[in-house]
Amino acid sequence: MAQNRKPPAFQEYAASFIANKNFRLMSLDERGLLMTMRFECWENLAVPSNRAALAKYLGFDEANFPLTERVLSFFIIYEQNFICPELEDYRTHLFGIREKQSKGGKKGAMITNGTRLSRRGTRKSLDELSIDEKSQKQSLEKNDIDNIDDNWVSGYVDGEWP
Repeated sequence: MAQNRKPPAFQEYAASFIANKNFRLMSLDERGLLMTMRFECWENLAVPSNRAALAKYLGFDEANFPLTERVLSFFIIYEQNFICPELEDYRTHLFGIREKQSKGGKKGAMITNGTRLSRRGTRKSLDELSIDEKSQKQSLEKNDIDNIDDNWVSGYVDGEWP
């Protein structure tokens, strides 16, 4: 997580919801509430577990608030809030991927920046390379224009060799 940003989205599989008995038995109002609560939980991690507070938070009239057992079956209460365990598992999965990518990037940066791992797992800087390794590296990096043969350069005319 180089930028410490929250994941912007989660994958949703329609077939998983359509096959869920609780979802299939819901009214359209209940389905809308469920999805709204899930979106809120993704963005804000949780929603209030108090019925009156949740209705107000989501902009519902408490008298017509479709919070039912079927909707609640997708959530658990944690510290006076509803959270969605499915979304939290997915968030943990995404953070795990980011952590692995970060470790791989740091390893690649070490190699790029001149530190490498030997076969025994110890780190060697370029200053610690053997003489043979240094000469190989220097020959690859050598780009000294003063040593170019003037006769060789003068043979190159109008983009072609004689």
